[in-house]
Amino acid sequence: MKNLKILIIEDEKKLLNSYNKCASQIFPIVICTDNLEEARDILFHEKFDCILLDNMLPDGTGISLLKEISSREEKIPTVMVTAYADKELVIDSVNAGIFHFLEKPVSKQKLLETLQKCFKLSLEQSTHKEIEQLYFISQKTATYLKKNKNISDREVEIMSCILLNHKNPDIAEKLYITSGTVKRHLHNIFEKLKITSRNELQELIYSLNIGL
Repeated sequence: MKNLKILIIEDEKKLLNSYNKCASQIFPIVICTDNLEEARDILFHEKFDCILLDNMLPDGTGISLLKEISSREEKIPTVMVTAYADKELVIDSVNAGIFHFLEKPVSKQKLLETLQKCFKLSLEQSTHKEIEQLYFISQKTATYLKKNKNISDREVEIMSCILLNHKNPDIAEKLYITSGTVKRHLHNIFEKLKITSRNELQELIYSLNIGL
């Protein structure tokens, strides 16, 4: 299991240090910044499991960043800290997938409780994602294999069954084909991908899922 990371965005130095200390008690990796421009650059180069951000920042608003993340269909549990949450901000944040609101001033206990909940959700999502990467073929991986390795739709279906540890007779029954046809497809898949075993196939798919 990877170490979970949180990004903290807060322009008040004293609060940033306080949030950092609290988050460090829960998250193995804590990255801090005091502005949106740097936050966007950090998010472009790194993946995060949670975000804690102030809404009013020197170069923009936290809700604008939250909307950007949402538009990319990234599901990062986000906690917004704000001195005043009006109705419009609440609605916009909910629509953008906010995890939790905290109103300033935030007590240390309340912040810790919220970050613990965020960590738990992040851990569940991370575990689910790792399972998907191990046992399922992502859309990006499927597209890559079809375009670059001449893998057919049927061969993708068969590989999906292999990742779930289905035996040849089970694959044949599931796809309404004969066991002989399954064997022929497997032979073609192994040749196209230059592999010799199901274990190698699983390793290849996993590396593509996390790399593409």
